[in-house]
Amino acid sequence: MESSKQEVVFELPMTLRVHKDGHVERLIPTDFIPPSTDPITGVSSKDIVVVPESNITARLFLPKITDPNEKLAVLVYFHGGAFFARTPFTSPIHNFVTDLVSEANVVVVSVDYRKALEHPIPAAYEDSRAALKWVASHSNRDGPEPWLNNHADFQRVFPRLYIPVKQQRGRRSQQYPPLPCMLPLDSKAWRLSTLKDFTYMSTFKSEDF
Repeated sequence: MESSKQEVVFELPMTLRVHKDGHVERLIPTDFIPPSTDPITGVSSKDIVVVPESNITARLFLPKITDPNEKLAVLVYFHGGAFFARTPFTSPIHNFVTDLVSEANVVVVSVDYRKALEHPIPAAYEDSRAALKWVASHSNRDGPEPWLNNHADFQRVFPRLYIPVKQQRGRRSQQYPPLPCMLPLDSKAWRLSTLKDFTYMSTFKSEDF
């Protein structure tokens, strides 16, 4: 007789299985790319802990710096995967963000939010909000992460959900959608608005969350 772990109570073909004992089996292939400096683009990455209490982590990306005094727009990126699959540390997401950082010359915080089914919604929303608050804590240039303190322009912060990518053979043949112009933000009370594909915040401060 099959064990309860082997008994499947729900299956999403080619995606996941849920076993009777609660074990979740993800069928989407995963790998892990360590943070590094990309030899082609010069983009650097490193892994950081955003909220230790709930183990929210992120991968931070920094473009090749040619002017140490230049302040760069910040993209807070929430990867695709329907809130139950993928991480910022898998090759499709890491490689896509690396190329995006190189092309757009932005700092990216790629958030690893908690996943369903083990952590049902709204856990991912709460983690995303906490990550935004963590980024905003650097707005006075005294936050815990020196890359943000030294290089981020907090008048240009863009939270962004998954950007569709047309996959072809090889990393460099990926086709990206047009990147909207990243305009300076006004100084009015913070708000959420949509600028084409981007959502942005003005007067980005941690007390607003």
